[in-house]
Amino acid sequence: MTVSDPVPHQDLLNFIWQILLSGALGMTIGLERERVGHEDPHRPQFAGLRTFGLAAVIGCLSALVAAATHGAVLAVAFLCLGILSAVSYFTDVQRDKGVTTEVTFLLTFLIGVTVHLGLYLQASALTLGVVAVLTYKPALHGFAARVNREDISNALKFGLVSIVILPLLPNRTFDPWGALNPYVVWWMVVLMSGISFAGYILVKVVGPRAGIGLTGLLGGLVSSTAVTLTFTQRSREEAGAALARPYAMAVVTACTILYPRVLLAIGVLNPTFAWDVGPLLLASLLLGLAIAGVLYRHSGEAPADGPSQAVVLKNPFELLPAIKFAAIFAVVAVILKLARGWFGDAGLYFAAAVAGFTDVDAIALSMARAVAVGSIPSDLAARCVLIATVSNTCVKAGIVIAGGAPAFRRPAGTALALLALGTAALLAASWLF
Repeated sequence: MTVSDPVPHQDLLNFIWQILLSGALGMTIGLERERVGHEDPHRPQFAGLRTFGLAAVIGCLSALVAAATHGAVLAVAFLCLGILSAVSYFTDVQRDKGVTTEVTFLLTFLIGVTVHLGLYLQASALTLGVVAVLTYKPALHGFAARVNREDISNALKFGLVSIVILPLLPNRTFDPWGALNPYVVWWMVVLMSGISFAGYILVKVVGPRAGIGLTGLLGGLVSSTAVTLTFTQRSREEAGAALARPYAMAVVTACTILYPRVLLAIGVLNPTFAWDVGPLLLASLLLGLAIAGVLYRHSGEAPADGPSQAVVLKNPFELLPAIKFAAIFAVVAVILKLARGWFGDAGLYFAAAVAGFTDVDAIALSMARAVAVGSIPSDLAARCVLIATVSNTCVKAGIVIAGGAPAFRRPAGTALALLALGTAALLAASWLF
């Protein structure tokens, strides 16, 4: 090998880069641990900024030496740090403390090993995740306190059914119209339940009294219909103009979140179709946010602690709602197939409007799948999705007008009507241009 050969220099640069990255990632975790120590100066701190940085560097160096000699080097290094962590834990006079710092210390060592393996992005993402878990300890503990046995039971049952049943379902149609595929139907259930469950978890994290606007925002991820019904009923029970506009803002926000929620589901199922329908849904989202912003500006002084009662949101992983959605999706799929076969595009538009009365998710997923298999053009499917959102918004406007208190139904009904008209105008523009 000649002096001008760049390989040794490249090896050196790579070594320096891995050491620097390992140290930086370890010190990032150590910074968070040291911050906790400063908040309670009377509590002994096992490790801080420098120690965590060195732990990651040791992990990187141990992996390097192990690769050049024997894998036992890595095991011995990890064992030594484990003994150090155990000694620190058992010699601490505060026996009631947890082991979070010690476990994180060992995980930091493994992050250094990950860096040596060249998995830089994975190591960085893991570091961010660790810091997030450590930083949001109060929120996580609050979430754990709000999760009940029924939530865990429902999640386990649904997970079991999804993991075991989904792979066993036949992936082919059985009906004479070629619309019902058991595997596809249940996969749609798993997809929408997963998105709804993410919103359900967020509601649990922030708590039931997180503020009216935030309740509408997060509740809309789970069920905009539930949010609309709750605040409509509450407007009658808590009569008065002070809460009317904040409640209207929450309803509009929940109905507005419907658009990115639908777009997310479409994007998971058919990313190409998501690009086609995305501009229309995002434009409707901006319109809804603008309307909610106007209501917020004119809402006056609302209670800072949010609603007097929590919005009732069912766990999306309950089996009965999942079966209900599967039935709705199956019925919608058959209706869409028959409507287009009998009446052409006009029948498809009418079926989309009727399906939107009860559920937008089912029609959106049906359109995404139809575009994926090539049975419906993308522009036609996009219009059907918009029609379903318009009819769904009209139904919610009818709910607040029919059931809300006078001071609530005027701003809420007007706002939802404007949202529906604006979305219809976007639909008309897409039709013309």
